[in-house]
Amino acid sequence: MKLRVIAVLVAAVAVAGCSDSPTPPVVGFNGALSFTFTGGGGGTHSASGDFTTITSANLYTAPWAYGVRSDADVVVGVVSNQPRTLTTHDLTVIAINRLTPGTASFSATCDPEVDTACTGLIFYRGQSNTFATFEFFCILTSGTVNLTALSATRAQGTFSGNGFCFDSADNSEPFTVTDGGFDVAVLSESQLPSE
Repeated sequence: MKLRVIAVLVAAVAVAGCSDSPTPPVVGFNGALSFTFTGGGGGTHSASGDFTTITSANLYTAPWAYGVRSDADVVVGVVSNQPRTLTTHDLTVIAINRLTPGTASFSATCDPEVDTACTGLIFYRGQSNTFATFEFFCILTSGTVNLTALSATRAQGTFSGNGFCFDSADNSEPFTVTDGGFDVAVLSESQLPSE
């Protein structure tokens, strides 16, 4: 079975939402994902918003966080977007290879945009809204994500780990994520728009 679930989720953003409140009450379709990091420019990634209000006009210029669940592929995906400028954004994609609360380890070989049977995190920092350029591409190669709660409509968890960031010239540097957390609305794969 194809999992492009997370890739489909990112593409499906064209039909969905945002809020500019930094700490919205997480109800309905609101979602939030945040973490602190070193490497890749360092700082904090914090994205929150109602994914269902996103349109193609504000796809990467509005903040949002959302989740997807594929029972067939045994994966929960979490994706978030935080605008940086009018033409750049930071995008996080997490794949969690489990469908029950508990801990999963990040894999050095996992590409959460395409792999189905692994747990991984990638972070695009300063990605152009056309995806033509980026400042940093970062990946966790070790660490854990703790899925603290999962229902048919919400996923919550925490995460931290270590890995590497690569700049656009392919120079690498260490990447460390701490204090990661998410609380997002979840769609089943059947609820995603068709390709």
